[in-house]
Amino acid sequence: SNHSNPCRFGRFAMAGYEQGIKAATASAVFKVRCKSTRPGEAVFVVGSHEALGAWSTAMALALTTTADTFPTWQSPPIPLLAGMMVEYKFIIQREDRQGTPQWQKFDGNYQVTPVAGKVLQALSDW
Repeated sequence: SNHSNPCRFGRFAMAGYEQGIKAATASAVFKVRCKSTRPGEAVFVVGSHEALGAWSTAMALALTTTADTFPTWQSPPIPLLAGMMVEYKFIIQREDRQGTPQWQKFDGNYQVTPVAGKVLQALSDW
Protein backbone atom coordinates (compact mmCIF):
# COMPACT_ATOMS: atom_id res chain seq x y z
CA SER A 1 0.00 0.00 0.00
CA ASN A 2 1.43 3.38 -0.96
CA HIS A 3 0.09 5.48 1.93
CA SER A 4 3.08 4.48 4.09
CA ASN A 5 5.88 5.30 1.67
CA PRO A 6 8.70 6.32 4.05
CA CYS A 7 10.71 7.93 1.27
CA ARG A 8 8.02 10.40 0.36
CA PHE A 9 7.27 11.23 3.98
CA GLY A 10 10.97 11.78 4.68
CA ARG A 11 11.28 14.24 1.82
CA PHE A 12 8.27 16.30 2.95
CA ALA A 13 9.47 16.39 6.53
CA MET A 14 12.87 17.68 5.41
CA ALA A 15 11.31 20.37 3.19
CA GLY A 16 9.25 21.64 6.12
CA TYR A 17 12.31 21.70 8.33
CA GLU A 18 14.34 23.68 5.79
CA GLN A 19 11.44 26.12 5.37
CA GLY A 20 11.48 26.71 9.14
CA ILE A 21 15.20 27.53 9.07
CA LYS A 22 14.78 29.91 6.13
CA ALA A 23 11.86 31.72 7.78
CA ALA A 24 14.17 32.75 10.59
CA THR A 25 16.68 34.23 8.15
CA ALA A 26 14.41 36.72 6.35
CA SER A 27 15.78 40.22 6.78
CA ALA A 28 15.56 43.76 5.49
CA VAL A 29 18.01 46.64 5.09
CA PHE A 30 16.28 49.99 5.63
CA LYS A 31 17.68 52.84 3.53
CA VAL A 32 16.58 56.42 3.02
CA ARG A 33 18.03 59.32 1.04
CA CYS A 34 17.91 62.31 3.37
CA LYS A 35 19.89 65.58 3.28
CA SER A 36 18.04 67.51 5.97
CA THR A 37 19.93 66.36 9.07
CA ARG A 38 21.88 68.91 11.09
CA PRO A 39 25.08 68.21 13.04
CA GLY A 40 24.30 66.00 16.03
CA GLU A 41 21.24 64.53 14.32
CA ALA A 42 20.75 61.16 12.66
CA VAL A 43 18.07 59.38 10.68
CA PHE A 44 16.29 56.53 12.46
CA VAL A 45 13.76 53.93 11.36
CA VAL A 46 10.85 53.22 13.70
CA GLY A 47 8.08 50.74 13.12
CA SER A 48 5.70 48.01 14.17
CA HIS A 49 8.38 45.36 14.83
CA GLU A 50 10.26 45.38 18.13
CA ALA A 51 13.55 45.43 16.18
CA LEU A 52 12.34 48.85 14.94
CA GLY A 53 11.31 50.06 18.38
CA ALA A 54 7.62 49.04 18.25
CA TRP A 55 6.77 52.68 17.33
CA SER A 56 8.73 54.09 20.29
CA THR A 57 11.04 56.86 19.02
CA ALA A 58 13.25 56.31 22.08
CA MET A 59 13.83 52.73 20.86
CA ALA A 60 14.09 53.58 17.15
CA LEU A 61 16.91 52.00 15.14
CA ALA A 62 19.68 54.43 14.21
CA LEU A 63 20.77 54.44 10.57
CA THR A 64 24.31 55.32 9.52
CA THR A 65 25.89 57.20 6.66
CA THR A 66 29.45 58.00 5.62
CA ALA A 67 31.13 60.68 3.53
CA ASP A 68 31.03 58.20 0.63
CA THR A 69 27.41 57.07 0.99
CA PHE A 70 25.74 60.37 2.06
CA PRO A 71 22.87 61.26 1.57
CA THR A 72 21.92 57.57 1.84
CA TRP A 73 21.41 56.42 5.42
CA GLN A 74 21.04 52.71 6.07
CA SER A 75 20.60 50.01 8.70
CA PRO A 76 22.46 46.73 8.94
CA PRO A 77 20.35 43.72 7.81
CA ILE A 78 17.58 43.40 10.42
CA PRO A 79 16.28 39.84 11.02
CA LEU A 80 12.51 39.73 10.57
CA LEU A 81 9.88 37.02 10.26
CA ALA A 82 9.29 35.86 6.68
CA GLY A 83 5.82 36.70 5.40
CA MET A 84 4.98 39.00 8.30
CA MET A 85 4.30 42.53 7.06
CA VAL A 86 6.14 45.29 8.94
CA GLU A 87 5.08 48.94 8.88
CA TYR A 88 7.70 51.64 9.36
CA LYS A 89 8.60 55.28 8.92
CA PHE A 90 11.79 57.32 9.07
CA ILE A 91 12.44 60.07 11.60
CA ILE A 92 15.21 62.59 12.20
CA GLN A 93 16.19 63.11 15.81
CA ARG A 94 19.24 63.90 17.86
CA GLU A 95 21.74 61.06 18.08
CA ASP A 96 21.14 60.96 21.87
CA ARG A 97 17.37 60.64 21.13
CA GLN A 98 16.59 63.78 23.17
CA GLY A 99 14.20 66.48 21.98
CA THR A 100 11.32 66.19 19.53
CA PRO A 101 11.73 63.82 16.60
CA GLN A 102 10.89 65.07 13.12
CA TRP A 103 8.65 62.56 11.32
CA GLN A 104 8.45 62.08 7.59
CA LYS A 105 5.50 64.13 6.40
CA PHE A 106 3.08 61.79 4.67
CA ASP A 107 -0.07 59.93 5.66
CA GLY A 108 0.27 56.27 6.45
CA ASN A 109 3.45 54.22 6.70
CA TYR A 110 5.82 52.29 4.50
CA GLN A 111 5.27 48.53 4.46
CA VAL A 112 7.68 45.68 3.83
CA THR A 113 7.03 41.93 3.85
CA PRO A 114 10.26 39.97 4.35
CA VAL A 115 10.87 36.97 2.10
CA ALA A 116 12.39 33.73 3.43
CA GLY A 117 16.10 33.44 2.72
CA LYS A 118 16.37 36.93 1.18
CA VAL A 119 17.67 40.31 2.32
CA LEU A 120 15.20 42.97 1.13
CA GLN A 121 16.53 46.43 0.32
CA ALA A 122 13.83 48.86 1.51
CA LEU A 123 14.88 52.17 -0.08
CA SER A 124 12.92 55.40 0.31
CA ASP A 125 13.34 59.14 -0.25
CA TRP A 126 12.79 61.62 2.56
